[in-house]
Amino acid sequence: MMVPFIDLMAVTIAFFIQAGAWTQVGGMAVSTASSRAPLKLALAQLKEQRPEHVSITVEADAAVAYDDLVRVIDQCVGSKFPDVAVSAAATRELGYECRSK
Repeated sequence: MMVPFIDLMAVTIAFFIQAGAWTQVGGMAVSTASSRAPLKLALAQLKEQRPEHVSITVEADAAVAYDDLVRVIDQCVGSKFPDVAVSAAATRELGYECRSK
């Protein structure tokens, strides 16, 4: 009775592990929000390299001001990345980390 359920779970887990490895295909680091021109240029280059991507994740450190985070999100949307997600930064030395999906 449990064997089909266990088989289904094993296949599902294997699929999620395999699919999760390919969710992050590129990234760029931007040190501060005050450098808007380099961020805009970097986003334009990223969009030029991967025009099919519409999602981006902004990783913000806890020390980043909310207004700066909103400005970065606006820059991402203005650079034709309409699906913007926000998460905690993976490293402390980065002010922002933008990754395309």
